[in-house]
Amino acid sequence: MEERTHSKKDLVSYNMNACSPNIASIDLGTNSCRILVAVVDIPSLHKNYFKRRGALDHTTKIIDSFARVVGLGEGIRQTGLLSKGAIDRTLDALEICHSKIKFYNVSRLKAVATEACRQARNAEVLIEKARALTGISLEIVTPQEEAQLVLKGCMGVMSENDPYGVLIDIGGGSTEIIWLRISKNKSISRGGFTVVDSMSLPYGVVTLRDTYVHDGCNAQTYNLAQQSISQSVSFFL
Repeated sequence: MEERTHSKKDLVSYNMNACSPNIASIDLGTNSCRILVAVVDIPSLHKNYFKRRGALDHTTKIIDSFARVVGLGEGIRQTGLLSKGAIDRTLDALEICHSKIKFYNVSRLKAVATEACRQARNAEVLIEKARALTGISLEIVTPQEEAQLVLKGCMGVMSENDPYGVLIDIGGGSTEIIWLRISKNKSISRGGFTVVDSMSLPYGVVTLRDTYVHDGCNAQTYNLAQQSISQSVSFFL
């Protein structure tokens, strides 16, 4: 294997040491595969952990990212299976993710798969191939777990001055909706909120297209999709 060499400046930039470890997250959705690599400033994290919201903003810094449309969920509504082509495209993207994990000497990885893998009867084929080819262990998360991850990711843009908030995450295969009550007496970053209700709609940009758009989009198709979604979300509303 070819050995990489880095200058002193490179090593500082990549923060490959115990005080500033590199972490990564992979989100394998119905339409795309994404990875973020970040460096964690451990001393700053320890110093600011118990302070109010805003103090944690600079404890992590994104140092690399990658995204590719893999169309993992194409045709899944009709067959209930991940196609060979979709699996192959996804594995290609995961190999690139793996190269970044190695290059940045990532010490902690969270890799999740969402709606397409929840629906597919052969999702384990992809999981096993990904583990064998790249060493990446994908975790198929439930809609509730996915909503919690969305919630954690969006905390930085929520305002403590508003009594309620609604988060909507539109993906390729599903849409997560979370209704929050925000506490006036506690920082959001320290858990100053309550999830009043949440739901996962089985519609995203890929599943919506595969279900309704076959010969192009027109007013009738749009109205049919709108009615279906309205019925699905009516109880939550």
